[in-house]
Amino acid sequence: MSDESVQPAGDEGRDISFNIALFYTGGDADKAKEMVEGKYRDLHIITSTFVASSLSGAFILFYNIKHLKLVDSYNYITPGTPPKNLDPEGNWWDFEKRLVLLARSGEHDEILGKTLRDGFLRAFSLTFITDLNKFLENDDDISLNRLIQKVVQDSLGLQRLEMRVFSFNTTSLEMELKAVTTRKLDKHALETQKMDAAGRVQTIEEKPGRKIPKVGEDGVKLILGCSFILSPIKGKDVTKLQVGDRIRINIVDKSPRAIGVARAFNAYDEQNGKFQPVNARIKQVEKLEGKGVEVYALLARGILARIVEEEDNIKVAMDPNYVWQGEEDVQTKANMAGLLIVLLIIAICTAVVIAVIKLLS
Repeated sequence: MSDESVQPAGDEGRDISFNIALFYTGGDADKAKEMVEGKYRDLHIITSTFVASSLSGAFILFYNIKHLKLVDSYNYITPGTPPKNLDPEGNWWDFEKRLVLLARSGEHDEILGKTLRDGFLRAFSLTFITDLNKFLENDDDISLNRLIQKVVQDSLGLQRLEMRVFSFNTTSLEMELKAVTTRKLDKHALETQKMDAAGRVQTIEEKPGRKIPKVGEDGVKLILGCSFILSPIKGKDVTKLQVGDRIRINIVDKSPRAIGVARAFNAYDEQNGKFQPVNARIKQVEKLEGKGVEVYALLARGILARIVEEEDNIKVAMDPNYVWQGEEDVQTKANMAGLLIVLLIIAICTAVVIAVIKLLS
């Protein structure tokens, strides 16, 4: 991928591209430069067409392999046959534009479309992500096809399905500049970033009244980029998370310090170089307008996890021990309160009876 393929023309275009890359790399200037050059590729775009006996369709998935999350998706489903010129093997942006035109043609089944979209959101479990990463990294197209096909079959209740699946390893920068269906960054998010003389990213404008944890302040020694582990059935709605909740998360930061922290938790697979899930306690949670939820959670003394989640219809995996203890504590407190009320009523009744007896005697 050449620089020209993802950047607007001129110096201003290069600045915009760098700022976008800087946002998607979490303020890492070196990675941002590599992303602009096409060397740091954090995104896999998966395109597919499928045909079943009763329907056919196509979809595109935007998956961030660095943050282990489905960024966005778009699909088209029809009771008829898919158009012959809908080619998932060509340029992904042309494929996406064609999907949009087809969906707006009136033949798109919106109910089945939402069903498939929700199916993909539910599918992104730890096991699914592990398999997906392995197949993508090894260019195992056959296994990737089977993995994705099962999600479509389970979501739409299909028995037999013919499917073509292709993946493209690219960058969030290219997605931002070329995709037409994904959510875009707002100008404010880019304008609040600047570089100091040492090449570090600084924030020049903060939301009034919002205190963002920073390394070197309030005992914070390290902040690691992390992501939620999803639990569609037993999890807690991401919009209902609150301070004190104990959640299950993945460390997505690949730095040596992150690996050291994971080792301390026995959460690093040395043989495969993979992180394992860890528990963390939420210290701060805030809804960001147009950008989802930002959470800071305590991993260990002085070490925080930072999670930004754009989706608001997901459920987050909780520490099962914490959830069980929490419910038990609530029940115990309720029982104690009830017992105290009963004892108080008995005491009052006894006092009344004694008073009446004295009056009658």
